Amino acid sequence: MAIRDRGVIVAGSVGLSLALLAGMAWWLTGGDAAPARARRGEAAAQVGIAAAGQDSARRDDAAPEPASAPRFILGREVPTTPPEIDDEAKAARDAYVALQASVVRDVAPQLEARRGALRQRCWTAELAAGLEQTSFKVSAGFDADGKQTELGVETPATAPGARDIGQCLREQQIELSATAPGQVVTIDLSLVLP
Repeated sequence: MAIRDRGVIVAGSVGLSLALLAGMAWWLTGGDAAPARARRGEAAAQVGIAAAGQDSARRDDAAPEPASAPRFILGREVPTTPPEIDDEAKAARDAYVALQASVVRDVAPQLEARRGALRQRCWTAELAAGLEQTSFKVSAGFDADGKQTELGVETPATAPGARDIGQCLREQQIELSATAPGQVVTIDLSLVLP
């Protein structure tokens, strides 16, 4: 088949496609595009949609939206003010914060005493290449008797190259204990290496 014949076939196909599209548009608008546009404009006006020719930057002086209009997230109304905490809940929160501070005073020196051994095992030349001093967040949980129930080490987002060092720290046996707090307590400590 000659190139000229292929060109005729392509041109014919494109022309036929355009004719089909124009016919479909004519059929969908009911044969007359002007009344269809008018009907769409009327429907849009009923729901408060501005016409295409109107500048949306211009605002009319209609009544402003109320400031206290409820907001909804996932179908639930979001309160506009934080919930009130009663005195009992405040006292419980303050007691827990004081208990956490007490446990931190017990545990922080233990973690600091292990810092040298942790630095020797995990802050190696291959793992710490190019890193400067980095602070890892250590989260520890204790039961009512002060026995450690969980320990986690979080790599700081500001030092993504410290991920391998964080993994090394998580693999270490870091046993900490606290004076019996009388309830389950979770604390956060900072481990600065090197």
